[in-house]
Amino acid sequence: MVSYRSLVAVVLVLSLVMVINHSARMSADEPTGKVVSETSSAAARNYDNRLKRLSNPAPLLADHPQYVQPVRETVRYEANAVVVDKDADLSVRAWRFSYNARGIIEMP
Repeated sequence: MVSYRSLVAVVLVLSLVMVINHSARMSADEPTGKVVSETSSAAARNYDNRLKRLSNPAPLLADHPQYVQPVRETVRYEANAVVVDKDADLSVRAWRFSYNARGIIEMP
């Protein structure tokens, strides 16, 4: 009967042989996969990473106070939109607490 240790050793050796055999067939000039550039199909867009402080913001999650306690953070910022689609039909507003900014950052 074959022991577990000898079976593991055989599988390890076979895996190593397969890796060595595959790497020997590849050359340094040969690309490893198809690379698709997103900037070639769409126009490149620069993201302006600036925060704008919101004055007197409404509480977050205040739509259903019977289920969730509204978040009443006094320091809130708005960041620029990450995704900008001119034909979009869905509007999403995300928010997170930032320890670096010491406040909530909202992203439309």
